[in-house]
Amino acid sequence: MKKTGTSILPIPIKDRNAGGFSLFWLWCGGNVLLVTFMVGSDYAPAIGLIPTIFLTIFANLAAYTCIAWSSQRSAKYGIDEIIALRPTYGIRGSIFGVMILVGINFGWVGILTALAGKSAKHVMITYAGGFTFAGDYIIYSLIGLSIPIVFLLINPKYGFTLAKITFPFFIALTIYILYKLIQPENWSAMASVKPTFEVGGAYVFELCVAFAVAWLPYLGAWNKFAKSQRHAYWTSYLGLTAMGILFGLVGGMATLLTGEYEPPAWAGKIDVGLPAYLIIVFGNITTIALLTYGGVMAVLSIFPKLRYQLVTLALALPSTLFIFSTSLQDMFNYILLFVGLLAGPYWAVSIADFYFLRKEKIDVRECYNPKGIYKYFHGFNPVAIGAQLIGMIVWVYLGGWMSGMKTFSYASGEGLFHLLSATFPAMVVAGFVYVIAGKVVFSKYRQGGYTFSKQKDKQTDRAAG
Repeated sequence: MKKTGTSILPIPIKDRNAGGFSLFWLWCGGNVLLVTFMVGSDYAPAIGLIPTIFLTIFANLAAYTCIAWSSQRSAKYGIDEIIALRPTYGIRGSIFGVMILVGINFGWVGILTALAGKSAKHVMITYAGGFTFAGDYIIYSLIGLSIPIVFLLINPKYGFTLAKITFPFFIALTIYILYKLIQPENWSAMASVKPTFEVGGAYVFELCVAFAVAWLPYLGAWNKFAKSQRHAYWTSYLGLTAMGILFGLVGGMATLLTGEYEPPAWAGKIDVGLPAYLIIVFGNITTIALLTYGGVMAVLSIFPKLRYQLVTLALALPSTLFIFSTSLQDMFNYILLFVGLLAGPYWAVSIADFYFLRKEKIDVRECYNPKGIYKYFHGFNPVAIGAQLIGMIVWVYLGGWMSGMKTFSYASGEGLFHLLSATFPAMVVAGFVYVIAGKVVFSKYRQGGYTFSKQKDKQTDRAAG
């Protein structure tokens, strides 16, 4: 008998055991993440101390307000994120979401694995009498990846247990680091750093929004365990936002103080080495488990007959390639460009569809029927795909210059970027276009089982189980 959460089938309400406390710590833990430090580090030298504080708070509050909306679908029906995309994009159209999620997963897990290895090596050298050996970084990285994978193989619900035990401790350590950073002598040193002005407020907002959007593919994988939609929304919002602000501030301030970008480097230069290393090494264990599980369930949505354990191992192993990356900053920036261009418009259409066209109603049984009402045109919803493509074009026009490729760089678009950013406008346009087109097209043709506008709603609000 399969354990709950190891298949793509809906989870009945009676089997959903994640309340507000469990989910809050889980999503806090989602952003107890080394790359969350790197968000603040990315822009702090360009804008200075005080702007870093204000913009980090504002941008995270704004970004996660919209992101948490996406948690409602899976929480209401007990279905995985990718399954919840099928009513919008079609049975086959949702596969694009799998490709995005798996791509993001390789990058995030790879970066975390590399950071864990670097940090473990620093710990051993600094606090274990200079202990080192040939290949130690690689060995430590592989151990950091193996531990969360073992937990997932045993039971994915252990992710909640890990979160409740470990993350309060890691958050307390981070608050301690922040306390150390704002001591008068450190505050003066950070305030004296002259901003480079290489980027401005729009870039900060873009970075925070893109980082928040990277969580969209994962929300449903864990919020399907939620006892209620209310629990899912507020825990996602409060947990991710609070840690996004805390870790962004610490990362930005630490970079201003030391001039170092990567957490293992700045942790060794300030008087918080051991607490920082503990967060880096052990915090990654639960976060890698959280991320990998989302990828596993996405793959199973396409190949449901594959064994859960086999897919878990298959997704974990390729991430080891990132251990040998020479620049984690370049990897980090590349992933966020990938997220803004592809994930932002794609999930914006699904959010708009669920709230503004379907009024939060989908047919769960039909989500698993390849010949049912979500078949559309050969398994694809062309209206949703068209709206997504328009959103992507908007993103390329506004933000293509960040790729460094002349083909995708437009002077006028770059000028507008500094007023609007790129990912959020692209998401708004994609969602707006889909709602308007959906009302017009499906009201007229009523294809693929759509029940918008004048046709009587046949999509019953069936709760899973």
